[in-house]
Amino acid sequence: MEKPSLNLPALIEAWDLDGAVEVLRTYYGARYPKAGDRQPRLPYTGAWFDEFDLIGTRFDHPDEFTADDLVSVSLLNTPIKRESAEALLYDGSLRSKVSELLRKTRVSDCLWDVGVPLDSSWSLWELENLLIEKVKGVRYTRASKLIARKRPHLYPINDEVVRELIWPGGIPDGRSFVGAVHEVFQNKERRDFLARVRQEAGLPEAVPLLRIFDVLAWMPQK
Repeated sequence: MEKPSLNLPALIEAWDLDGAVEVLRTYYGARYPKAGDRQPRLPYTGAWFDEFDLIGTRFDHPDEFTADDLVSVSLLNTPIKRESAEALLYDGSLRSKVSELLRKTRVSDCLWDVGVPLDSSWSLWELENLLIEKVKGVRYTRASKLIARKRPHLYPINDEVVRELIWPGGIPDGRSFVGAVHEVFQNKERRDFLARVRQEAGLPEAVPLLRIFDVLAWMPQK
């Protein structure tokens, strides 16, 4: 099996099913209790990110940011400040451009199926750049979390902890974080492993494989 040209989270590198399941159970804990749990562990607040839908209309707005999206991003320890929220929710010109870019993909699209170049010409990369340029207080991590909220199977969370794990010392010239994760997910056996970890941990398919990867990378570093 060809190894990707970057570092993998140790649990994934070792195909450690039991260890990976334990990490997910620690992170999600009581959010998704398993039958027989005597005392479910208190979950991390980020455990609510994937399915947060307070008013039950999340999928009625696939191509625009809503207040629930902003709250969900805040659950990942990256609060959206007032000025940022005002721009994302009330700036008509920005909202129009955001919707235009999101409509070029679908909620069900998966990163591993993307065949177009993953560079600044890709609509979601363009959206990330737009958010960073136009929304005060939004940089790479918040932008990627906002996009991941709208396209959970398609856009990975660009977290500093995960970036440093994949490429200690910084991203090499000519490479990108999205491109690196795309490379990881080209391996179907690895995707199947992550899907099995999710199942064994008792998590629903609403928790996308990209999030499983993110949690398995992030948790051991904390």
